[in-house]
Amino acid sequence: MEDIYAAIRKAHITFSKSQAMKIVGGRTRLERLAYSKKIRVTIPSGNYRKGQWECNGEDVLRYAMDK
Repeated sequence: MEDIYAAIRKAHITFSKSQAMKIVGGRTRLERLAYSKKIRVTIPSGNYRKGQWECNGEDVLRYAMDK
């Protein structure tokens, strides 16, 4: 798994909020992880993507849940 995390880190892969919600197990869990700074989130400025989250891919996969 560490090789996968390293590859994602090197490629600077991010997930949208909706993609990350599916991976970690829901909106509430994603928001809780983001607010506790376990998943790094950036909200880009600019009119074309106002309010959309970019979640760090490595962090999202670390907290992935298998349903």
